[in-house]
Amino acid sequence: MELIFHHWTETAADYETRDETVIAGVLQALRDVSVESESSIVSTDNRGLTFVTAQGDTYSFWFDKRRFEGVDGRCYVLSEDEKLWELVWGIRAADPDYQDLMR
Repeated sequence: MELIFHHWTETAADYETRDETVIAGVLQALRDVSVESESSIVSTDNRGLTFVTAQGDTYSFWFDKRRFEGVDGRCYVLSEDEKLWELVWGIRAADPDYQDLMR
C-alpha cells in the first residue's frame, strides 16, 4: 500500500510513504474525524490524500485547507482532525526532497 499526500499552495508538491504504520495511523485518524457543518469559506490551499492499494485501486480524499471537499463540490468544517494533520505533515517532513529543500 502507498499513501500520497498532495499539498498544493503557490506550488504543487506530492509526498509519498509506503510505511505501513504511518498509513494505518492516517487511516485511523481519518476514521476519528467528524464533520461539523458546511463551510462557506474557500481557500487556495488544497490538500489531498490518495491511498493506493496493492491491487492498484486508488481512494482519494480532498481538503480545502482543513475543510473536507465533498463530492457535491461543497466544503465541510471538520473537528477532531488534529491527529490526521500531524501525521500527514510528518510524511512531508520525512520526504528526502523536502528535507533537501529545507537545508
